[in-house]
Amino acid sequence: MKFIHTGDWHLGKLVNQVSMLADQEYILAQFVALVKRERPDAVLLAGDLYDRAVPPAEAVELMDRVLTTLVNDLQVPVLAVAGNHDGPDRIDFGRRLLCGRQLHVAGRVHLPLTPVELADEAGPVSCYLLPYAHPSEVRTLLGDEAIKTHEDAVRALIGTLPPPSPGERRVLVTHGYFQGGEPLETSESEKPLSIGGSDVVSAAALAGFHYVALGHLHGPQRVTERIHYAGSLLKYSFSEVRQAKSVAVVELDGAGVAAVRREQLAPLRDMRRIQGALKELLDPAAYGDTNKDDYLTVLLTDDGEILDPIGQLRSVYPNVMAVERLPRDLQPLYSQVSLGEVKNASLETLFKGFYEEMTGAAFSAERQAVVEKALEKLLHAEREA
Repeated sequence: MKFIHTGDWHLGKLVNQVSMLADQEYILAQFVALVKRERPDAVLLAGDLYDRAVPPAEAVELMDRVLTTLVNDLQVPVLAVAGNHDGPDRIDFGRRLLCGRQLHVAGRVHLPLTPVELADEAGPVSCYLLPYAHPSEVRTLLGDEAIKTHEDAVRALIGTLPPPSPGERRVLVTHGYFQGGEPLETSESEKPLSIGGSDVVSAAALAGFHYVALGHLHGPQRVTERIHYAGSLLKYSFSEVRQAKSVAVVELDGAGVAAVRREQLAPLRDMRRIQGALKELLDPAAYGDTNKDDYLTVLLTDDGEILDPIGQLRSVYPNVMAVERLPRDLQPLYSQVSLGEVKNASLETLFKGFYEEMTGAAFSAERQAVVEKALEKLLHAEREA
């Protein structure tokens, strides 16, 4: 059985106040062409369909066109779950009606967890859809006050499943931060799921599934042989410039062993960092055959004042998103401490540093607990808004 695993489309995304919708439409046309060529048994869409709970109308229209093409025109079932960016009730709308047309969506967790049943010559494949759910939601749903963390929630929900029948292969589509034995790559465009480290779930919680299609982390990567992140289709922050974006083509054999290969798609505009003196960067020899329309962060090494550097740069590179200044004598220092280290710091780490700098006092464990609780409430309220 063949699946195409994707996720983190983030339709309606703004990067540095620039709409990515044209880029998303371009890359999704390639995705549809890939589906048409590969003819999978299903597309697995692992959350963060949209970038925010109330997406712009243009993003909803694009989603409608793509899903209609996949399900109606190509006759390929789509199995999709909500991620932490999505409005769960909006994703959930019409789920009973849509499943009759082979569009299976799960915005909220509904018990019992009922699989989408597929089959090939080797027998049945049960595909479970587990949307992102905050531990407090799962605690209420199951009436279990012991559920405190995301790991507690995932284990409790999976624990409601019946034992597999003989020969049954199981696939899970879900969204979250799962860790195995290998370090994972994160980026600054991924919202934290919770505060204080309670968002991390061990791969051991997903035992019993032959393949797990994950969403949330934007870099395509393997958690274990059975558990994979497809990654986002596009780069959504400059912390992702080194990531090679792709989708996963998964083939499940009769024994439930998954073979995974990555298929890269070419963006309309790449996202890159460039560095140098302004005069050098404006010289045609500097950009050569590269795409001058790419989204750029420019690190200028000039000393002294420059008149309208971003205006001059945009005369050659129209999609410059940010300009940073770096005098040449500070380049060795910049290689050791970068602005990216500050941008990638967690909210609680930034608050702790601010507190200690302003007061000169140590940030106690009691204060940290209060801050973590307040930030957790803000994250939860933002998703439900």
